[in-house]
Amino acid sequence: MNGKLMHASEAQIQAAIVELLELRRVVFSVTDAARVWSSNGRVGRSKVRKGWPDITCVFGGVALFLEVKSPKGVLSQAQRETHAAIRGAGGVVYVVRDAADVCQILDDIKFANGAPVRVFHMQEKPAC
Repeated sequence: MNGKLMHASEAQIQAAIVELLELRRVVFSVTDAARVWSSNGRVGRSKVRKGWPDITCVFGGVALFLEVKSPKGVLSQAQRETHAAIRGAGGVVYVVRDAADVCQILDDIKFANGAPVRVFHMQEKPAC
């Protein structure tokens, strides 16, 4: 990771990942866990489950959940629990720290006889 990326915020890293996903034509959605305002102007809580990964995408028939963290960022307890629940349901969750991590994940999704086969070179780590 170069020096410039070592100081990137999670928002900057996520923007780079979104750009990569768009360039690779990956179907994805960014989780917006910001506060919401009701019709009466009161601030409410987002409907997003606490700890849900930042980006959900589908590529090569595989649903991927990406948690974006800065180089020194750590998972919250809610994130660790949610990631474990997703993995327990058969989902694939990665903690990614830059667009290169995502590029590697996408490159590791291979096809055999028309069906996706996941070949991961990176370790799936539930915690930092």
